[in-house]
Amino acid sequence: MTPAYSIVIPTYRRGDSLAECLESLCALDYPLDAIEVVIIDNGGTEHTRAKALPFMDRLRIRYLVNVKNRGYGFSVNRGIVETAGDRIL
Repeated sequence: MTPAYSIVIPTYRRGDSLAECLESLCALDYPLDAIEVVIIDNGGTEHTRAKALPFMDRLRIRYLVNVKNRGYGFSVNRGIVETAGDRIL
């Protein structure tokens, strides 16, 4: 099933903020199987990935890593290219 929405989340060493964001998405009053979350870890830290792992069974998450920090714009554009949803947020 193609998701109705793709949510692109670029992050750089903000694991706690990422976890808060994902928790908020889980609390939406909307079918979670209609949402795809594309996370771009812009610098690739294990701490950030560890914060996302508990949500991978509740949300449809694609976790991408830029080995080095390529900047916000690059990460957003990469996330957009990787989405499958009908609408991108």
